[in-house]
Amino acid sequence: VQEGVVSIGNNSCRNLPELRRVYLPSTLKRIGYASFNYCRKLEKIDFKEGLETIEGYSLIGAGKVKNLYIPSTVKRIDEAAISTMYECTEITVSPKNKNFVSIDGVVYDKDMNMRMLNPEFKNPTDAKKYYMVKLQRFNK
Repeated sequence: VQEGVVSIGNNSCRNLPELRRVYLPSTLKRIGYASFNYCRKLEKIDFKEGLETIEGYSLIGAGKVKNLYIPSTVKRIDEAAISTMYECTEITVSPKNKNFVSIDGVVYDKDMNMRMLNPEFKNPTDAKKYYMVKLQRFNK
């Protein structure tokens, strides 16, 4: 995706069986609904600082992605935006992100609503007991 692009349209790269890597520009603000849905061989997608919105079903079925980084600038992650990424073992949220946090493989918004669950994480209820300490920055 070329520098200067600010939005990836809905369903734009859906079900591309040979897509393996996606390089996103720093100008990108929005990843549209189901944009990389069922790109089963997708191994790498880099979200850059500047990205603000990840819409629903964006990465469902992106089966080969091993890790995912959520930049500090992301303000919105729709439900079911990222799931069934069965080889994903790490989801990291920038410590500077004021809207989301990752606790033991689960990404929560600031109201503690689950947004993404790492498949390796087996018991999301265990993560909730840590939120008081790890989410203190939201209360400042």
